Amino acid sequence: MTPQLPQPRSRRLLWLALGVAGLVGLDIATFLMAEGIWFQAIGYLSAFWLRLLSQGAIALLVTGISAVFLFLNLRVAQRHAWDSALGLTAKPIGGGMRIGWLLLCTLSVSLLTGLSVLYYGQVAFQHWHPTFVPNQIAVPSRWDGTALWQTAQSLIAQPWQAVGLLGGVILLLIYPRCCWGRSPCCSV
Repeated sequence: MTPQLPQPRSRRLLWLALGVAGLVGLDIATFLMAEGIWFQAIGYLSAFWLRLLSQGAIALLVTGISAVFLFLNLRVAQRHAWDSALGLTAKPIGGGMRIGWLLLCTLSVSLLTGLSVLYYGQVAFQHWHPTFVPNQIAVPSRWDGTALWQTAQSLIAQPWQAVGLLGGVILLLIYPRCCWGRSPCCSV
């Protein structure tokens, strides 16, 4: 079987993703260079490298564990996706859930997940480009339910975030495989 060439639309998305990744990489590189020069000027370059390596190792560990969990979960879900079509139905374990309640629960969990991602994205953005206030260190607050409620309230002030959040939630519910690029809907 010969490999298929990417479609023009997916090529444009690839170039756009590479451009964004390049800009983010350039921002990271300039930040690290400036920090390295500053730490070297005050004589704490070894502390800078220790901090940088520690943060990198923790990020790689957490990302790796999350990726393994997600890929294994996706693999199990794909393996059992067509069992009923092949006649491999399992005996129901107990009572079922009506479709209306199932959709409500699924949408609620997806919305809660989307709000969490939006909240942590805002926290990451605040730490990416911090505002420096003298004699005050910006430490992220501990997570609680009020953080999600405040994020949900901020969607009223910035409706474009609400539209993006709902669009992303609905897109992930309708086309979950599009995110991994393995579905025919992605090559259109």
